[in-house]
Amino acid sequence: MAQVIKSKKSFIPLVLGLLFVIIGSSVLNVYADSSTVTVYVPPTSGTPSCLHMGYWHKLITGITVWVGSINIYIGGKPQEGGEHYNAYCIEYNVFLDPGKTYPQTTLEEAPDEVKWQSISYILTWYHSESITNNDGFAIQVAVWKYATGTDPIAWNFPADQSLKNLAYEIYGDAQGKNVVRSGDTLTLNPRDAAVPVGETQSLTATLSSAKSGVKIKFKVELPGFFVDDSGGSIGDETEGITVDGQVTVKVKSTVEGQVRVEAKTEGKWAYILHMIDQHGKEYQNLIGIGYPEIAAASDVVFVRFFVIPEIPLGTATVTLVSLAALLSKSKIARLVRP
Repeated sequence: MAQVIKSKKSFIPLVLGLLFVIIGSSVLNVYADSSTVTVYVPPTSGTPSCLHMGYWHKLITGITVWVGSINIYIGGKPQEGGEHYNAYCIEYNVFLDPGKTYPQTTLEEAPDEVKWQSISYILTWYHSESITNNDGFAIQVAVWKYATGTDPIAWNFPADQSLKNLAYEIYGDAQGKNVVRSGDTLTLNPRDAAVPVGETQSLTATLSSAKSGVKIKFKVELPGFFVDDSGGSIGDETEGITVDGQVTVKVKSTVEGQVRVEAKTEGKWAYILHMIDQHGKEYQNLIGIGYPEIAAASDVVFVRFFVIPEIPLGTATVTLVSLAALLSKSKIARLVRP
């Protein structure tokens, strides 16, 4: 995002990271991979303000700037129909003037490189509408460290150790990570299974793009629960990171019944705003553009009989009727999906 320099002057320049990340889900539907847009950066005071979540802080350059997320509008000012986005800067030592409109801004997708994959992971899983000032500060620090290879506040980190820990936790978690992109699909197999009560069923989520480093979140209905490799319960929600596009979880139940297991993921890819001022000087900021959430589901029936017939994957939904009905109808009734 852009950074704002704290000054006694009424004119306060915004120190803009060379990349500006915007966070939003609708940009994808409005702008192509590379488009020319108008960007409005509000003043540092008033409503709206360019300051979102973060803190003022002195960097290694000796300048006190805003470290955190900012508010920008794509398409012009709010009263002109401009659309609101949050953004993070990439460069920590470039200056931009808040309260101005940049009419010839190029918005383009960041290259599919390792550092941008990590930055996009941060935008996807750490930024939200409900972030705190601590979150905004820590996210910006992590983005700078990936984008520039430098942590400009390391020498003068705030006294609050938890804030430093959060920034480095975000940075560390994003190493080697990635997010889904437009066109990716997700499947969960087997789609249907019958399992004896007390035994585990493995389910594998697979991305069509075979990307590694993508977070997949899982949820199972009661009475089912997820278990670790030793068989211990880890609750009704868990998550995993794909390796070659796949991640496997195990589900179990101690009572009979049918449960649904859901897998889902999402991605906000980094887009770069090349902003040019009236003097022809270029600045870049970074925004995250969201893709629709992708999800898949599987139905697992836990039963108390000793023979489990083979079930074709992805073709049938196993429906448990009653023990008597099962015994008289080859133990399992199948309802073929239309």
